[in-house]
Amino acid sequence: MFGAQSEYLQLKKVIMHRPSDEVELITESNVKEFLYRKPVSKKKMQKEHDLYTQFLKDEGVEVVLRDNTVCPNLLFTRDTASVTKKGAVLMRPKFAARFFEPLYLKKLFETLHIPVMEITRGCAEGGDLVYLNEDTLMVGIGPRTDLDGLQQIEDLLLGKTVKEIIAIPLPSWRVHLDGTLMILDRNTAIMHSDSLIFPAKLLEEDELIFVPEFLKDKGFDLIDVTDEEMKNFGPNILVINPHVAVSYSWNTRIISELEERSFEVFPLQGHELVKAAGGPHCMTCPVLRS
Repeated sequence: MFGAQSEYLQLKKVIMHRPSDEVELITESNVKEFLYRKPVSKKKMQKEHDLYTQFLKDEGVEVVLRDNTVCPNLLFTRDTASVTKKGAVLMRPKFAARFFEPLYLKKLFETLHIPVMEITRGCAEGGDLVYLNEDTLMVGIGPRTDLDGLQQIEDLLLGKTVKEIIAIPLPSWRVHLDGTLMILDRNTAIMHSDSLIFPAKLLEEDELIFVPEFLKDKGFDLIDVTDEEMKNFGPNILVINPHVAVSYSWNTRIISELEERSFEVFPLQGHELVKAAGGPHCMTCPVLRS
């Protein structure tokens, strides 16, 4: 079974990549080329990642691990593919360091007997795909996903696996939508509203909206984050099942906001992981939610 068209339904199966020898390729002189913030310690990174995967397993999630690759950014499996009810959409990364990551997951999906759909033109990364609900997909358009990539996603999914796609333009400094906006349950969302300043478009209805107002009108309780919290991956939260979530441990105000809303939060100690420039949501490619 497969299909993960939600950000908050019960997570049952996920693909992750345990950091391995490939992270030792990162040096002070090439961090920008590899899209990292700083060089990392493999041993410390593995320890933090192991604690994360063990927590998921303890919560009843089946974790499928990929390791021993040559791609340091495959740690962020979210960006490489998105698994829908019809199969896995393989993304098309923008930067050279990530060009061939989809090859690894393509082979894995074949072993899992999950059909594959491929983005073949433009650029698209999974961090720009955030589900509002099972029928509505939000797609960030910016530094990592362009209009050609959006068109491919629309061609593959609209009217087939989802009823609506909301195209959300992002500022040039905002990497992915999942670092800006996350849906935590049917009526709770967390966002950096200053990153959502441009009009978005409902593709099926051919209508323009502003996302914060749109969500308010839908009855969402919105948790807004500061610039500093955004830089520290405050919105980049993984929901495992209704009201159980993972956040980086230093986002203490955000964790308190979630706990006030009856969420149980696993505070991920990710001081080494964050050097790779991603958060808890980025490190997971859900295969099945229900």
